[in-house]
Amino acid sequence: MFYSPVSPFSSIKPFKKNINFFLTRFKQHDLNLKIYFFPIKILFFRFLINFKKFNKVFLLSNNFKKKSYTFSHYVKAKNFFKIDFNFYDYSNALLVKKNKKKIKKKYIIYIDNGAPYFTGDANLKGDILAKFNVKKDYRDLNLFFDKIEKYFKAKVIVIPHPKYKSSNTKKIKSLNPYFNSRIVNNDYDSLAKLTPNCLFIINKMSTALSYAIFHNKPAIHIYSSEYFHAREELQSILDQSKNVGHKPIDICNFNKQKIIKSLAIKNSKYKYYRYQYLTPENKTVEKIPNYKIIGDLIQKNI
Repeated sequence: MFYSPVSPFSSIKPFKKNINFFLTRFKQHDLNLKIYFFPIKILFFRFLINFKKFNKVFLLSNNFKKKSYTFSHYVKAKNFFKIDFNFYDYSNALLVKKNKKKIKKKYIIYIDNGAPYFTGDANLKGDILAKFNVKKDYRDLNLFFDKIEKYFKAKVIVIPHPKYKSSNTKKIKSLNPYFNSRIVNNDYDSLAKLTPNCLFIINKMSTALSYAIFHNKPAIHIYSSEYFHAREELQSILDQSKNVGHKPIDICNFNKQKIIKSLAIKNSKYKYYRYQYLTPENKTVEKIPNYKIIGDLIQKNI
């Protein structure tokens, strides 16, 4: 089985690989050869796997119209099958039943992607990190949250990226010390449980936007005009906010009216997002979590 999803970031246009591109990258990396080992290893293992001839391959995807798979090694299998499958966040949302009890306290969700405090895959890839003023970056973000809480008389709950959640789910503090005393939810299924009753979601760019689309909740995308955003990150923020029909909010230059305007849900955009990136347009598995799809697949092919 190969899980090959189409995400909202799949459409980001890559750089043109011309001489100028390579010269610019060499200069940017300052002769840091370690950064080239990671893609070379990927290419090497892709080359090796071409020698493996599969008898039967099941390709799992949420959108075969947007999936380019004709060049992949697995289509060389004797038997090749395309299986409708849901995006993982969408499938997780299906597993949690909505709490019908009225929630007394209002809250807003912030989906944290870890940066700039956490370095992500930089060490793995051998990348040289850009220099950040981490203290200022989080001060600006916390000031933004303070104003949001004042505008809507609701607390912001931070949901850490799965890589950076505490193993102690009862711990309500972030592993990131710059979130001060903000409420943090470290439950593995926190977004699935909390999104149905939140006022709205705040994020930079994350596939976890799926939960807002699933539950038809407003979502805003944020960036900072005083923070260094890598080209790919900024493009992802712009693309994803465009997908839901809004412009991203600059946390260093905004007002209440801008926020309220961005909270208006555009149903046509949400519907498009749902059937392009979350679940197949033919609706065959729209209400079926992925574990059941895989279970049925195994039962039929034992």
